[in-house]
Amino acid sequence: MRRGILRLTGMIAIILVLVGVFCTRTLANVEDDLRAQQVTNITHNYGNEILGSSDSSSEIRGIQTNKGEEKILGNTLPNYVILNWNATEDSIIFDITNLGIDLVDLVYGTIDTGNMKKSFQFSNVGIGKNKYTVSGVPLLTCEEKIKIVWYAKDGGETFGSATSTGSRQIPQSLLNLWGPGSFGSRTKCLDYHFGQHGREVFASNICEYVRMADNVRREIINQKLKPVRPVSGATPNVYRFEYGIYYLHAVCKNYVLSGDLISFGEKNSSP
Repeated sequence: MRRGILRLTGMIAIILVLVGVFCTRTLANVEDDLRAQQVTNITHNYGNEILGSSDSSSEIRGIQTNKGEEKILGNTLPNYVILNWNATEDSIIFDITNLGIDLVDLVYGTIDTGNMKKSFQFSNVGIGKNKYTVSGVPLLTCEEKIKIVWYAKDGGETFGSATSTGSRQIPQSLLNLWGPGSFGSRTKCLDYHFGQHGREVFASNICEYVRMADNVRREIINQKLKPVRPVSGATPNVYRFEYGIYYLHAVCKNYVLSGDLISFGEKNSSP
């Protein structure tokens, strides 16, 4: 009887230990998830700053002869469309001016950032000024040269095409947070590390990636976390820190974060 009680007591003790280990790991995972959510939430309040624009106005002029029963200037309708655009970190904002005397049925084309392409089309473009936003066009390197090939269609016929060029860049305030590392330039270093780690930390564009890294830096300072180890490389005094699911490599003074960010990613990945 006593042996049975002792065995039962031992089994209960083992179960309690296992439950304790499981709960500890679960709480740690929950804490990491909460920290990750905090970093992500803070970075979602940005995105509307204008980071670039078209170099100049692009225009299409044409004569449409097949639009309904209207007869103007010998059964023709003059069409005149002007396109300009601005760029944010994740969208292109079009300003399209229709100087004709009727709606333009369709303006369509392709945005090419050098890193991705995206098609667009706008129906029934009214007389005067019109504004359209095409989302899902993220800034994926520190600078992008953008080319937009576009067409105008009216009365069932495409009456012209044109090309608009321009660029957009990461804000200098964000770029200045990043160090040159072994690449010799801030832009090259940031382009590389965002390309390596942007997706794993769920940063939708390069600006959000830097803001996430900077927020992790702030949390490390606020919580007075100590570095995990030094990081060898071209930049002296770089240390590795870990916060939640993330790691951060940054320049330190007396083991305290005080300088450029060098690398940021998920802590189980390779820098």
